[in-house]
Amino acid sequence: MNTTEEAVRVAFETVQFETDLNDIVHRARVDQRRKTGFRLAFVAASLVIVTAVALLVRTPEASAYWAAVPSVADAALVDAAPELCETQLQADLPPLVLVDQRADAARVVFGQNTEGTSSMYSCTLIRSNGTWEAPPVEELPFPVHQVMGAVFNPDIAQVVIDQTDGIRVEAAMSEGFYHFWWLSPQSFPGGTMLLLDANGEVLGTGEVPAS
Repeated sequence: MNTTEEAVRVAFETVQFETDLNDIVHRARVDQRRKTGFRLAFVAASLVIVTAVALLVRTPEASAYWAAVPSVADAALVDAAPELCETQLQADLPPLVLVDQRADAARVVFGQNTEGTSSMYSCTLIRSNGTWEAPPVEELPFPVHQVMGAVFNPDIAQVVIDQTDGIRVEAAMSEGFYHFWWLSPQSFPGGTMLLLDANGEVLGTGEVPAS
């Protein structure tokens, strides 16, 4: 097992919703592929939460790298992300899906849909002295706890997790995909995922356990 494969382990947690989510949520079934890639197969009426845990190294102050609400991604970050992530992952990547920037760090997700399945890759970029960098996986300054999936109902405008500690964490969303990340598994206490429409009305809920 190479360094990148060792750094990312994929676990599956099934989320049962309190409301009928037929035609609202498709299940994302993720199999680990080379590097940090995974394949997602979508099935109507259920959802699988993906948790990817990166290599455990030292953890910095949360305020330096993370926030509960994603930022509008820097234009320079979006432009540089494909080349930086290809360097970090040592892989040819599909198109960029979304950039989940929080403070001075970002998770970048790449993917494409083919006949009902999607291949997805993700990497971690760090801003240092105003410049975005892609450290080797084994040199990242923090571990990563990641939750991602897909929703295909156009009425769903936002996905959030209300943590058990009272903090609401918002997902980055694009093209039906949503993405959350935390600095470490220990920094996510578990909570309730809410699927919201444009008016903030709840369309569905599901429990997301702590890792």
